Amino acid sequence: MEVSISVALCTYNGARFLAQQIDSILCQTVQPVEIVVGDDGSTDETLDILARYGSSVTLLPRHGNLGVTGNFQRTIGACSGSLIALSDQDDVWVPTKLERLRDRFAANPNLRLVGSNAVAIDENDAPMGFDLFGAIALTAWERRSIDGHSPFDALIKRSLFTGATMMVRRDLLEDAVPFPSWWLHDEWLAIIAAATGEVDLLDEKLIFYRQHQSNVAGVQENNLARRLRSAKKLISPRVSRHQTLLARREVLHAQLSKISARPGAVGKAQEALRHERYRSSLPRARALRLAPVWREYRSGRYDSVDYGGREILRDLLASPR
Repeated sequence: MEVSISVALCTYNGARFLAQQIDSILCQTVQPVEIVVGDDGSTDETLDILARYGSSVTLLPRHGNLGVTGNFQRTIGACSGSLIALSDQDDVWVPTKLERLRDRFAANPNLRLVGSNAVAIDENDAPMGFDLFGAIALTAWERRSIDGHSPFDALIKRSLFTGATMMVRRDLLEDAVPFPSWWLHDEWLAIIAAATGEVDLLDEKLIFYRQHQSNVAGVQENNLARRLRSAKKLISPRVSRHQTLLARREVLHAQLSKISARPGAVGKAQEALRHERYRSSLPRARALRLAPVWREYRSGRYDSVDYGGREILRDLLASPR
């Protein structure tokens, strides 16, 4: 079967860096059959820039403001290629990006999604001194989970894939649509792919991942200042956070119960849902949480579907609001 590659590019007031990104796509060593653009209501010069590329891009009709996740679902769904590369509006791709990701799919018919590392750059194209994997503090255990064909065990705890680096098989959409509003598009695609097939995470830095003040979701250097900010979050209000996490667990378990997910993934998702329901019901008063947190620790779920000691501390220390 002949492989065809589409690029799903989503835009919103991205005029400043958009041409540089499109140019880097058009300079790929393996050319996509189409660049499908979903614009989410830009009011700057984004549409004028897209018009300059003529037939090199396919701009979808306006459809109101869908938000990042909704816009990516619509744009990916409009792509015709058997492989679909996701694109932000403000990065720069290494010329061999599409070729390298395509080759990973060719080598593994069970692969449903692949991502890569990236070099962080600033608004002036200058490297910021760190890469994507360093910024997310990818651990040796997470790396082994991806490489050892148990990626769901890692992804149930947190997302490790960044949409701007990703390519997916188009048939993944059959299991992933609709994208729930509680999840970002890349998180959702990655965990559904891990539940139904194999995923891959390349160490190669295949994009220059731009960080600037208007990023919807960016990364920061994993330095002491950032770690101190993360530590402060352990005592931040817990109610709204647990409402979001519970909604995410509920929609994931429901989706995996409807599709052909591996039994182990469904079981793990169910355990994660039980864990979050339990955490959401913890007493408001910190002094009353110690015994129920201890019981949940004894269940093993803090380690099997969550990040262990860090989350135990969060549940003991978090503000009751």
